[in-house]
Amino acid sequence: LERPSELDSRHDALSGCLEKLHERDRELIRRRYGEGATIRGVSQEIGRPVEGLQKAYQRIRRSLIDCVDRALAAQCREGR
Repeated sequence: LERPSELDSRHDALSGCLEKLHERDRELIRRRYGEGATIRGVSQEIGRPVEGLQKAYQRIRRSLIDCVDRALAAQCREGR
């Protein structure tokens, strides 16, 4: 398990990484993780195929994971 300070660092890194996303990707994340949202529902709202959205979400998640990992590694190098 991670300690609270590690969770705070990860949360801060994720927040920063979300800010760095393209606006359209942030909007997809906002729509998908809203209460009760589903990929199918988002698909219907924006008129994109479910399969295309699944690939977009995979790409966005991978980008966020990589960004968070880089941010945390940079914090470790800086001695935070």
